[in-house]
Amino acid sequence: MAQPPDVPAALGRAGLVPVAVLDDAAHAGPLADALVAGGLPVAEVTFPTPVAGDAIRARADRGDLLLGAGTVLTPAQVDRAVAAGAGYVVSPGLSRAVVER
Repeated sequence: MAQPPDVPAALGRAGLVPVAVLDDAAHAGPLADALVAGGLPVAEVTFPTPVAGDAIRARADRGDLLLGAGTVLTPAQVDRAVAAGAGYVVSPGLSRAVVER
C-alpha cells in the first residue's frame, strides 16, 4: 500500500491550489491531466456541486494528483468527501463539528 501524501508539504510545494467548480464529472479527467501536465499536482473540487463526489472519486487514485474537497460545511459532507477519496478538506469557516470529524 502506498504511503499517504504529506498534505501540507504537497500544498506548500505547489505554491497555489487551483479550485475547480465542476458541473460534469466527465470534466475531471481532462482537468486532472491538464493540471499535472502544467506542473500543478494539486486541486480542490468545490463540494457543494452535485457532481463533486463523483469527480473526486474518478481521479483520487491516479497517484500524481492530490485532490481535496472545498467549501465543506457539514460533517456529512466531510464523510462524503473522504469516502470519495479526498486527500484533504477545506472549510470556509470554523465549524467545530466539521473540524472534529
